[in-house]
Amino acid sequence: MLKKAGYKTVAMGKWHLGFTYLNEKGKPYELYNGKELLDVPIGDFVPNGAVSRGFDSYIGFHHSTSMNIIVKNNKVIDHMAPIKMLQFLGHNAADYITKEATSKEPFFMYLALNSPHSPVVPSKAWQGKSGMGDYADFVMETDDVVGKVLEALEKNGIADNTIVFFTSDNGTSYPTANGKELEGLGHYPSANFRGSKSDIWEGGHRVPFMVRWPGKIEANSINDELICQTSLMATCAEINNLNVSENVGVDSYSILPLLKNRKAKSNHKMVIHHSIQGKFSIRNKKWKLELTPGSGGWTSPTDPEARKENFPKMQLYNMKKDQEETTNLYKKHPRIVKKMTLELEKIVKNGRTTQGQSQENDVMVDIFKTDK
Repeated sequence: MLKKAGYKTVAMGKWHLGFTYLNEKGKPYELYNGKELLDVPIGDFVPNGAVSRGFDSYIGFHHSTSMNIIVKNNKVIDHMAPIKMLQFLGHNAADYITKEATSKEPFFMYLALNSPHSPVVPSKAWQGKSGMGDYADFVMETDDVVGKVLEALEKNGIADNTIVFFTSDNGTSYPTANGKELEGLGHYPSANFRGSKSDIWEGGHRVPFMVRWPGKIEANSINDELICQTSLMATCAEINNLNVSENVGVDSYSILPLLKNRKAKSNHKMVIHHSIQGKFSIRNKKWKLELTPGSGGWTSPTDPEARKENFPKMQLYNMKKDQEETTNLYKKHPRIVKKMTLELEKIVKNGRTTQGQSQENDVMVDIFKTDK
């Protein structure tokens, strides 16, 4: 979409959306031999990465277990120890900004950092900095790399004409972060929210969402309206005065009014999530309905544990009074449960949350899915 608006586009970092490595004979290369991960030879072709999806250029890696394999555009170019990856991405981002700062064309950069995902590998300069373990060190180094990217915008004189979105794809991985150890030191990686990565609870889905746009967004302003990362596409379209088909971004609501005015209200009346096991939730500003008895993920009580203890089959929480999701009101408010369930069923049937022509879902959707 932004390329059509005249932007140069670049993706950097993690691209966990499917990579296939092809050898010189054009055959897929196996990464795993049944015992260990194997290196992919330099020069192997990657036919389905970020460039094939529309980006002008790309440099990065597939996912955490193959972080040592560096891909540029559509080829494997190098092997690198994962401990070097975070700084590598930061330097590449800063270099790209410096190169493009004098161009007449605007640019869009998607920078997907490897940190603080596992492997937790703070570089030597950051080891021990936090006094709270490797994970906290890694978070500090992440903050430093983001700072260097922002500094590159400042140094090259384009900070005032650049919008920066900073967010994350999911909540903290409690085991990776050594959550118990951090809590013992007074830090709660999911803040006051229940659960963590993988779960249907807020700890799995509520993430930072910070935006910097000098002259347009009031510094240090806060808006607590309900939004979702699916909002990014419609927002960028409105910023650029682009008209997109009603079949594009079918779950995207522009949050541009919220960015410019902290008192503005969102058109995004509900957000739908699902857990790692495909358990759904639907929430509005006040209520959150979870169609599962447990976490829907890794945190106890898992769904099998919850069913064994005869927990209610669904969960309903008042998010204005109980953001920690401690009191299940499922049995107390059957009308709300029915209304929200019907709304979710309608959305699934329509294949979209926005107004417009009904869409086909990519896969069959079962909102009442039960584990065997």
